[in-house]
Amino acid sequence: MRRLIEKSLKEWKDSHRRKPLMILGVRQCGKTYSMKELGRREFPDYAYFNFESDEGGRLKGIFEKGLDTSRIIDDLSYVRGKRITPDTLIIFDEIQYCMRAIASLKYFCEEAPEYYIVCAGSLLGVKLHESTEGRSGDYSFPVGKVRFMNMHPMNFAEFLRETRGDLYGDLAENISAGETVPDAAMSVLEEAVREYWLVGGMPESVAVWKETRDIEAVRKVQKDIDMSYLMDFSNHAPEDFPKLSAIWNSIARQNAKGNERFFFNEAVEGSRAGQLKDALQWLIDAGLVYRCTRVSSPDVPLTDREDRNIFKLYMADVGLMTFKSGVPAKAVGKEEEAYGLFRGALAENFVLTEMISSYGTEKPYDYWKNDRGISEVDFLLDMDGETIPIEVKSGRVPRLRSMEQYISQSARRCAGVVQEPRRRREAPLRTPLSDVEGEGFHQGPGAIPALMIKSRFIFRQQSAPGQRRQCHPRAPRPGPTYHRSC
Repeated sequence: MRRLIEKSLKEWKDSHRRKPLMILGVRQCGKTYSMKELGRREFPDYAYFNFESDEGGRLKGIFEKGLDTSRIIDDLSYVRGKRITPDTLIIFDEIQYCMRAIASLKYFCEEAPEYYIVCAGSLLGVKLHESTEGRSGDYSFPVGKVRFMNMHPMNFAEFLRETRGDLYGDLAENISAGETVPDAAMSVLEEAVREYWLVGGMPESVAVWKETRDIEAVRKVQKDIDMSYLMDFSNHAPEDFPKLSAIWNSIARQNAKGNERFFFNEAVEGSRAGQLKDALQWLIDAGLVYRCTRVSSPDVPLTDREDRNIFKLYMADVGLMTFKSGVPAKAVGKEEEAYGLFRGALAENFVLTEMISSYGTEKPYDYWKNDRGISEVDFLLDMDGETIPIEVKSGRVPRLRSMEQYISQSARRCAGVVQEPRRRREAPLRTPLSDVEGEGFHQGPGAIPALMIKSRFIFRQQSAPGQRRQCHPRAPRPGPTYHRSC
């Protein structure tokens, strides 16, 4: 499988200021595969060590003896049965099982920078959070001596390339705003996004779907992945297992019901936020769950305007969201009234994971709801100090009243709407979010590259009420901006 992270891994390998690399990501999102592929493609040799399967503690014993890098390299060579040289890529998998190995990365950075070291672990985000709060024991993360890189489940462009080939993968990655997509291609894309909502981006799920086209076979894989997460809860946080599993199992159910926010007392009857907030933070640190917090004011920085007690929860993988919701596969992607509320939540989950694939988890992802609780905009994205409202519509709507209300209060210069195309040939899928005063679209850091020809949705920059519609992507866009789709 070709993954987007490959380019970043190659850049890390070629960097003259290289530090040991630590990849953060949920279990089974493809970290091990990508690290090994880096070793196969870019190095004459690679050495793979897995601390989770370290029977007898032989690997851990090497680091318990001390943190002298020369001795560690020699001992690892003996364990491997082959000499490790500076041309060898050293892979430490599931490194969270050995905090001393994590601590050694500082010394490899300072004393032996000639060695290429890449690490991964499914719960490293949790360990990192514990370290920042002083709860990691005698050894802390070597912050400043390690480069961190996030990896996520396959986004829609990766899914499309894997299941439809390079032709469609290239189309998704390279299409320009305003470019017309052929009807034949658009019909394939519409079908593919429905598949993606069912299958998701976990590599094993995608591989099974590609081979069998059997959603029941995919469901078995998703069930196994879900069970592996529950086992992680039990193994790594046994005292909080009831809380973790209750929250994890409640997210999809509450979204399927169309809840406007997440309620702790629906996860555990009679519970309060204070009783479950640590368990929720554990799931967020593990990368399994994304929190989208309410703000009532669009002023930046958004984090200063958040009401931390009111939020929505989404899953890192849309396929797992669909699986755990219990919604029948045949209903996903169809405008059936009985599942309309879940379809809207699933569309939001999809858009959020696509944005995170592009921008990472460092940015705050909030939503706006006015003080009266009537008008709501699904996402606010902070782009270089400019707050961009993004509205997601899974059906066709004649008017976007909430967005109009938001624009009237905030005087934003740019807004985005993600909704189903009204005509099949519509496809302006990259929208400039930072160059709001410029002339037309660009594909720089201010674009949203992962949205939307990747799906049955379109992403549009809007114009202001009363202005003449600007349908040509190269036309100047004067003044404040908002209007319905051209």
